[in-house]
Amino acid sequence: MFKKLNTKTLIVILLILGGIYAVSVLTDTSESSFDKNLVAIDTAAVQQVVIHFPTTATPITLSRSSSEEWTVSNGKKQFMADARSVKGILSQFVDMNAERVAATKKANWKNFEITDSTAIKVEVKDKSNTLAELYYGKFSFSQQPNSNQMQRQQPKVTTFVRVGSKDNVYAVDGFLKTAFQEKIDSYRNKKVLKITPADLSKVSFQSTNQQFEITKADLGWSADGQLVDSASMAQYFSKIKSTNSMAFVDNQLITGATPDFQVVFEGNNFNPISIKAFAVPDTSIRYAIVSDQNADGVFNGSTNDLFEHIFPSLLEVVRK
Repeated sequence: MFKKLNTKTLIVILLILGGIYAVSVLTDTSESSFDKNLVAIDTAAVQQVVIHFPTTATPITLSRSSSEEWTVSNGKKQFMADARSVKGILSQFVDMNAERVAATKKANWKNFEITDSTAIKVEVKDKSNTLAELYYGKFSFSQQPNSNQMQRQQPKVTTFVRVGSKDNVYAVDGFLKTAFQEKIDSYRNKKVLKITPADLSKVSFQSTNQQFEITKADLGWSADGQLVDSASMAQYFSKIKSTNSMAFVDNQLITGATPDFQVVFEGNNFNPISIKAFAVPDTSIRYAIVSDQNADGVFNGSTNDLFEHIFPSLLEVVRK
């Protein structure tokens, strides 16, 4: 009788334990119970990224125009897109992994600013299909453990994301949401000039009342037969060799206008590059700048002294 009682008791205990295990497997929301990989896309297949903002009706659309070139549009205007900005956005879709499940019910979406009316919605498409649909909610900041008391503790940033029509909200490491900005200018090609000084052999300057050429020879740079200070020339090239600007102005400012200043860079391994400056009545702009290296960009010449760096600075070099 004692042995039978033990056997029955053992069976009951095993059944209870088995039930507890089954329930834990079915209801577990720990990191080991969900697929951490939210998105994994071959970015070479992506043809379009459509970004919807809660505060604007018209989305921002990035479209692939060739293997390496993209355009950006907002329904009214279209421009060439900045390659680095697009690359940064696409990198999110290569392998987006969640750290944890933050919520499992739609009722909790508002706590993470990830409802249909508050989140940034991003659609990733190939030629005929939607590859992914992501919603980006709010950020969360937390302090990371720091064993070295001498080093400044860096906060950990988490972005809350949900995928498609699923209810789950996931915590993903990083400032992911900052890649998506409402203003179209944030995605535009910002290049004004990109040169390699060692490849240059000639720089031509022309204004409404002056023109000259600076050429490179064995003894260095010279203008009109007179040697130009080599250190000043090197400093000028160093200042302008990689010039970018986010200060775009309306292209209509220079429609039908004649440039007041022009600098042309010539040399090896590249086609001649012309940069022009157009005087405009707006004193906050003074000169509108255009470059052969950016076909649809017109830049504010006053912002960060863009006009002075390219044109008057060259005049100063020659006058020394």
